[in-house]
Amino acid sequence: MFNAIKEIYNNPIGKTLINLIFAIVFGISTLVYFISFSDSLGRTTEDYRIRNTYSFDEWTINFDYLTVDFSEGGFVVPGYQNDRVATLFIFGEGELSMHLPDSYKNKSGLDFPITDRVTEMLIPIHFDDYDRLKKDTIFFEEEAPLPDSYIQDRVDSSSDLLYQGNILGFNKIIPPTPMTNLAELTTKKQGTIRYLEDEYVTLEGSQIDKLTFKHPFRTPSYPPSDVNIAMLGYTIFLLMAFGGLIGFLTTDIPVKKLEMPCYLDVTPTILSITGITISTYIAYWLYMFFGLNQYLLLILYLMPLIYIGYTMFIAKVPVKFVGITTINIFKSLILAFVIFYVWFVVTSLEVVPSFSKFSIYDNFITLAMIMFVKQLIFRGFIQSSLDSLIGGAGSVIITSLLILPFPIMALYFNSLNTSYFIYILSSFCLILLISFSFHKTKNIVTPAILTTLIAYLTGVPF
Repeated sequence: MFNAIKEIYNNPIGKTLINLIFAIVFGISTLVYFISFSDSLGRTTEDYRIRNTYSFDEWTINFDYLTVDFSEGGFVVPGYQNDRVATLFIFGEGELSMHLPDSYKNKSGLDFPITDRVTEMLIPIHFDDYDRLKKDTIFFEEEAPLPDSYIQDRVDSSSDLLYQGNILGFNKIIPPTPMTNLAELTTKKQGTIRYLEDEYVTLEGSQIDKLTFKHPFRTPSYPPSDVNIAMLGYTIFLLMAFGGLIGFLTTDIPVKKLEMPCYLDVTPTILSITGITISTYIAYWLYMFFGLNQYLLLILYLMPLIYIGYTMFIAKVPVKFVGITTINIFKSLILAFVIFYVWFVVTSLEVVPSFSKFSIYDNFITLAMIMFVKQLIFRGFIQSSLDSLIGGAGSVIITSLLILPFPIMALYFNSLNTSYFIYILSSFCLILLISFSFHKTKNIVTPAILTTLIAYLTGVPF
């Protein structure tokens, strides 16, 4: 059976048919999976719409272990999504009080109850909880004494409090479920405090070490328990469908194992790969840690690339070896844009990419130069060298593993509220697809375009 399939696959028509069937089968399976688990796959980051601002004379907000009393009045700004209240931004002078079960008081090292003065409070909510929180408090429509831009920024920052899943490298926000008690408070003594009541009660802040204790009667509700499993399954189905699609679109491009040029020795090449990889890790870490300018990151990446260019020049290695070629250029361009657009649609569930909505990069041209240099280093030189040493499959996997630390560092410095396992696995699947696309086209423009557009949307270098 296996030999028969192999014979069919060696035939150009049979190869095209198998790849097409593979893409269609997993494409349909992905669609069915999405329909079955759509509620657990999250949503993209959306801005909150503000309709009105309101004042109130008095408002007490009670959670199970936290009470905030705005006895002197204040202002509240509801943020809307899909015409429903999704968050509340409250500001005014209030009194915070947090107590703790007796069994945990001695373990915390803190004096309870914790009391402090509150100046701002941000509460992402499920729309069904709006009346529960408001109770009988009366709101009066009134212009707020804060700049509109500041209010909008604070309301939009509600998304930072929410759990984020990840589908093939794209972060997905998980909206609050009913009875979710989640808040961020700005206080006079303790600074910024984040508070969550679920199966565990969690309190952490700029002046408070993270405190967690088990809630005596709450069961897990946020994020929903099936979110990570649903996203993992969807990512795997997408990985298989994209593999078939890339194979189908590149059927007419012959895939041959690269031969290591006789004048490029194996041992020095492996040592060069090791040194170049470490130097790019250090460059990106410095960029994230010190918040360096993009131009400085480009300069840091150019250093190992100059070394690669010098080595290739001395050894007389043609630039075609690293994917700089006009062969299959049109097919490579089409593949990059098709894969990017399909990736965007199936992960964001939107039709038109809104780059200004997601991007953290201001200069697209500089980003494109950075990603092009990085692709020459990893997919051009490293993956091509590994391809000549161990073959295509091994080079795709190892190169992808070498690139994986970059999104991991991005996660570390951005401190997302997410599952590290899902984030890393999802990122690896996307990196694998990009490496596979270069393996099929042997043209550097494919991964360069893909990584530039994806990084411009997500802020993560793959």
